[in-house]
Amino acid sequence: MEELRTKRSKIKKHLGGLFSAGVNFENLNGRLKEAQVEGRRWKRACELVVWEQRQRESVVMTQIHGFEEELAKSQAIAARQRQLGIEVEQMLSLNWRRIYQEILNLREQVNFQNQDHEVIVKEQGDRAEAWRIEHSNLAEFANKLVREISRMFKRVDGVANFHNTPQEVIKFIRLCDVMLKEFKAYLKRAMEAPL
Repeated sequence: MEELRTKRSKIKKHLGGLFSAGVNFENLNGRLKEAQVEGRRWKRACELVVWEQRQRESVVMTQIHGFEEELAKSQAIAARQRQLGIEVEQMLSLNWRRIYQEILNLREQVNFQNQDHEVIVKEQGDRAEAWRIEHSNLAEFANKLVREISRMFKRVDGVANFHNTPQEVIKFIRLCDVMLKEFKAYLKRAMEAPL
């Protein structure tokens, strides 16, 4: 009888251990399922971040399209980059690292071209300012010249005698008067014209 009790006790212990192991396995299965759900959630979050990054890159590329002649090359690179993005989606499982590196290289080229464009824009701004100053100086010179010629013309016209002065000189004086009036009218139109 004692032996029977000992066997029953051992059997109960084994059954308790098996029950405990079963509960542990159920707990582990529950944790595993939770980890899988968490993994899927992280995967979706990662995909969302990648999608948002692609959206940001698309916005940046759209802004870059506004640049003039120098950025025509950048637009071609951006089109190539978008094409590479499509190819990346199609070939991602095969060789995504190589394609990703190409995209990084293209982005770097766009950045270099943007820097070049900024330098060119500054140079063109400096040139425009130099031309504006030169034009202003030329206009000032022309205005002074017109005023001076006008004074000289009045002096000569007042001194010239119709009977004593040769007709060629009088004709020249009259032509100078016409030229001065036309030049003043031209300057007036030029000053009123919008830039």
